[in-house]
Amino acid sequence: MTAPITRSGRREENGFTVIEVMAVVLLMSIFSLAMQTSVSAFIRTSKVTQDKTTAVGDVRVAEEAIARDLRAANPIDDVAPESVSTYRNKVKFSVYCSSPGTGDCGADGLRPVTYQVVNNRMEQVVGSTTRVLVGPDNQTDVPVAERLGAVVNASTEPVFTYLDKSGQAFDTTGGNTGVTTRTIHDCTKSVQIHLKVISEPRKTTTPYNLITTVEIRNFNEVNGC
Repeated sequence: MTAPITRSGRREENGFTVIEVMAVVLLMSIFSLAMQTSVSAFIRTSKVTQDKTTAVGDVRVAEEAIARDLRAANPIDDVAPESVSTYRNKVKFSVYCSSPGTGDCGADGLRPVTYQVVNNRMEQVVGSTTRVLVGPDNQTDVPVAERLGAVVNASTEPVFTYLDKSGQAFDTTGGNTGVTTRTIHDCTKSVQIHLKVISEPRKTTTPYNLITTVEIRNFNEVNGC
C-alpha cells in the first residue's frame, strides 16, 4: 500500500506579541485615566452640591430661629447710647421666660436675646451664652469673607430692617436725625431679616440670599408712630 501523505508538523505559537501587549496596556491606561478624571469631577461636583446644601440649610435654620424669637419678642430694645446704625447688623429684645431668677431668666421674667453679625458670623446671644448660627468654615487657605458660610451683606444691605405699622422702613444709616433708638423701640411693627451667605468658597458674586419678614406680636405702638 501507498503510505498516507502527511503534512510536515509545525509548532503553533499561542499568546500575544509585544506590540499587542503594549497596545492593551496603553488602552487600559487611557481608560483608567478617564475613569479617574470622571470620578474626581463627580466628587468635586458632589462636594460643591453638598456645601451649597449645607449653607442653604444653615441660613434657613438661622432665620427660622431669629423669626421665632422675634414673634415672641417684647418691643425692640432701646440701645442708646449706641448709634442708630448699630441696628443694621444687630437686633436686641427680650422674651418672657417661665423661671424668673433662674439661669438666663431675669428676676422680671424676661430673657435678653441678641442677634448680631460679627466677623462674617451670625451670632445668637442669650444671656451670657453666645452661639454661632451661620459663619465661615475653617478653610484657612481662603480669606474669611470668601469661605463657605460667611455672611457677606454689603454696607448697603442691612441684615435687619425695621418697619413701622404701614410697612415703611426706618432709616438706620444715621443720616435721618428724626429716627432715634427710641423711635425704633416704640414704633417697630415688623423686622425684615436678610442674610447673604457664601454657598461656594471663593464665589463671592453668587452668594445665597434669604429674606424673611417677621411681625412682632407685642407691638409697642405709642403716639407718633
